[in-house]
Amino acid sequence: MENMKINPDAWEYWYPAKEEKVDKDMPLLGKEFWKHNVSRILDLGCGTGRHAIYFAQRGFEVYGFDLSRKAIKQAKEKAKEKGLRINLRVCDCRKTFPYPDGFFDAVLIVRVIHHYPTKIILQIIKEIERVLKVDGYLYIQVPTFARVSGYAKLAEKEGSPQIRLEKGTYVPTVGPEKGVPHHGFTRKELRESLRNFRIKNIILRDRHYNLLGENHKERHN
Repeated sequence: MENMKINPDAWEYWYPAKEEKVDKDMPLLGKEFWKHNVSRILDLGCGTGRHAIYFAQRGFEVYGFDLSRKAIKQAKEKAKEKGLRINLRVCDCRKTFPYPDGFFDAVLIVRVIHHYPTKIILQIIKEIERVLKVDGYLYIQVPTFARVSGYAKLAEKEGSPQIRLEKGTYVPTVGPEKGVPHHGFTRKELRESLRNFRIKNIILRDRHYNLLGENHKERHN
């Protein structure tokens, strides 16, 4: 699974449908960030820049990366059109992030991390902990176990069964997301995966967990 090939083109069909829509949590999140002097933000899996642009327009120093070259190209074009300076790059989140320890005040990861099996998800979380300041914020949005397993059961009934990689992780065998894993979290699993974070808030909406936490892991040099 560590060497699983993820095709970035599998996500391209989502961009026209959602990339102009800012998630409803972002305004409140922005207020929380201003209140606690958050300055530098990483939008992990930024797509074509909907959230990176939203926060850059509000005076935050924003960085973003995505696996899709096409998405990053579009994000850069949008930022340029709006006169915004955003540090955007193509990067695979399964590899070491190209930032030093404790570089960010906050990390956003909206409906991205679930596209990997559990072992890789935990690896990515460790990198998030590394690049976040102690007490830095993490906002994460992931689907529930019920949502992902429900889609897998429906696909099987419709004659397009999905491959079960592990508990909670399924891979479509047909369609635009063919070959892309989808992992659904239980509330307990999500909390355990983020055990080094103080959970400030967790909301269930649209069969997704929306969680805000603070990095509580001390660094030992």
